[in-house]
Amino acid sequence: MESSSSFLFTTLFLSLCVCSVISTTKFDQLFQPYCAADHFSFNGEALNMKLDNFSGAGFWSKSKYMFGKFNIQIKLVEDDFVGTVTAFYMSSDDPKHHEFDFEFLGNTTGEPCFGLSICEPFFLSFASSVP
Repeated sequence: MESSSSFLFTTLFLSLCVCSVISTTKFDQLFQPYCAADHFSFNGEALNMKLDNFSGAGFWSKSKYMFGKFNIQIKLVEDDFVGTVTAFYMSSDDPKHHEFDFEFLGNTTGEPCFGLSICEPFFLSFASSVP
């Protein structure tokens, strides 16, 4: 009985240590900007990316993942944002290049439009530019 309690305690302790290391890891240790590195700010909890008239921002992970959970909150450009695509996507690194995209397409009306594929826009029922 003492052996299993000791094992459980050790496992719990190691799990807490791993979680502590992950939660204190800085953004730049896990991810790398692939364009406009000066358009990023990270406050330890949230990553902010700046969009200006000349460029946007993008980043990728330094590691490859087979599976995982992703949680994103995206705020779109308000009003007339023709020519702007706000996106979150994941892609494979194999020759077949599989890709999973969430793309918010800019338009003149300010109505949010979510691109499911090249041919299937889906209009959202909420204002995606409002926090």
